Amino acid sequence: MPIALHATIALAYHKEPEVVATTFGIGADLSVPDSPPTMGFLTQGGYYAFVEEVPRLTMKDDLERAPCVSAKPLSWSIEVPVRNNNVTQLRFQKACFSLAPTSGLLSFALLAGVDTLSLCAHVYFCFYSSPIARFPGRRIAALTLWYEFYYDVIKGGEYIWEIEKMHKQYGPIIRINPYELHVSDPQFLKQLYSSSTKNVEKWTWSAAQFGSYDMTSSTVQHGLHKLRRQAYSNLFSKQSIRSLEPLIQSVVDTLYDQMEKRRGTGEPIHLGQIYAALTQDIITEYCFANNKNTLLMPGFGPSYDTILTKAKLCPTLKQFPLLVPAMSYLPTWFLDLVFPLLNSLKSYRQSMLSQVHQFLATRDTLQRKTHTTVFDAILDDPDLPASEKSAGRLAWESQLLLGAGTLTTAHVLQSTSYHLLTNPPILRKLTHELHAAAAQHSTPIPLHVLEHLPYLNAIIAEGLRISNAVMHRLQRVHPDMPLHYRDWTIPPGVPVGMSPPLIQYDETLFPDPRVFDPKRWMPFEETKALQAYIFVFGRGSRICAGRELAYTELYMALGKVFGGTVGGELRVWETERERDVDVVKDYFVGSAGEGGRGVRVVVEGLEKKV
Repeated sequence: MPIALHATIALAYHKEPEVVATTFGIGADLSVPDSPPTMGFLTQGGYYAFVEEVPRLTMKDDLERAPCVSAKPLSWSIEVPVRNNNVTQLRFQKACFSLAPTSGLLSFALLAGVDTLSLCAHVYFCFYSSPIARFPGRRIAALTLWYEFYYDVIKGGEYIWEIEKMHKQYGPIIRINPYELHVSDPQFLKQLYSSSTKNVEKWTWSAAQFGSYDMTSSTVQHGLHKLRRQAYSNLFSKQSIRSLEPLIQSVVDTLYDQMEKRRGTGEPIHLGQIYAALTQDIITEYCFANNKNTLLMPGFGPSYDTILTKAKLCPTLKQFPLLVPAMSYLPTWFLDLVFPLLNSLKSYRQSMLSQVHQFLATRDTLQRKTHTTVFDAILDDPDLPASEKSAGRLAWESQLLLGAGTLTTAHVLQSTSYHLLTNPPILRKLTHELHAAAAQHSTPIPLHVLEHLPYLNAIIAEGLRISNAVMHRLQRVHPDMPLHYRDWTIPPGVPVGMSPPLIQYDETLFPDPRVFDPKRWMPFEETKALQAYIFVFGRGSRICAGRELAYTELYMALGKVFGGTVGGELRVWETERERDVDVVKDYFVGSAGEGGRGVRVVVEGLEKKV
């Protein structure tokens, strides 16, 4: 059913690389085809409109297009389709019926009228015309994104738990906002995250939480994502990582030495910090051939807290993506005064740009020829156009790789170490397996040996499951084909997500999910089907590119720490599971509550060992 608005509407849409301003006046008929551009806002001559995620508008009749209000009296209509194509998402804030400036009272009346009309149109769309109008869920969630805003921005990363409550009330498939569905059923993973589907996209609105679409993981279009990822994917293969095993081992040895130096001193070690220093030193070497030796810095550097602080911006940036381009134009003192978190992101962004410029200036030196870096691979890829190799895009890519490559694996190592240290029988069994392997092989235990130790594999699997390193739902858009879940048909173009915690804590798969129990993975070789539900790396064509590197770090770090004498002398210090370990916040990555201090340990002296 068409909804007609007779008004002069000013719109702006992004057409790379510039923003094109267009005025649609009365008389044009705008219809909705398939491919949505990114829409923005435009204020001009007192006329204002805002459109979110609007599919491309085409002119059927004679339409004058100009960056100013047209003097030609025209008419305009918007058709909200019910057919199975991209979801139309419209929200008009203000518009004006007059081509000439109007007096205050009349303008107010006109604007109020259009606001009321736009609200009615939005309600009609959400509850009746939307392709997902018939799916169950809370009416308020179906009506507005402000519902998610309240839980994720005001309360801080808690919409995941509201989604869980909605599933308990409405069933395994629900509508969680005006445009998106969520499924909580492990059996749907394979269909939603298929590796064989030719065209799977991310949802533009959700991908904005990372600050830019220039990162590979936030790339919306399937083809562009494939092009960006294949430039460096070979460097993250198991074979490539094996070739850098000595480099990784040297960083792991440094971590162990730092723990050893604190033996018997009573100095607490923040495991999140020291493990983040480990993973950051490895990923910076991998990306830039420039190990920053964060492990040698006082307090093991700012890596963990710094990156987690940036992650806390994700829910806000998803709701207000214009904050990122705006921060470039706002002075530092102003940001520090009104939005210090955004100012820290600006500083981090500038540091990434500096690091990229330094790399570009020195990449041809002999020192950098020790191994090919991620950015060497990107810069040397003949299939990537020059725009994909700009310093600006590489800075966004480095921000992604360093952030994801540092925080998530460090979080899993911290959580797994806590559960080992608070479960002595499990720790003894792991230590026995590692000591037996060391007796048969060289020390340190080679990676290929660690990868085949069954109990270590079970420990890592359980650590990945229980730690919830990645919390946020991973949305996928299938623009060309419907999806089928039980008796439901999900139209093409509808964003659908599933959340790792709701899968990895599913009691039908993992009884007593809050219990750290490696036995659920034993014998390890016979649990391949269960291992498919470790969802922390995602699945399908967009599975985490650094998955093999993360596993390597887990094998080598846990093998070194708990296979040596230090592992037997670590004692948990002033740490509470509910406050410091369990994840309760979704900032895309998982985080403890506001009062969380992280896992802290001391290394006791030999004379104190029991």
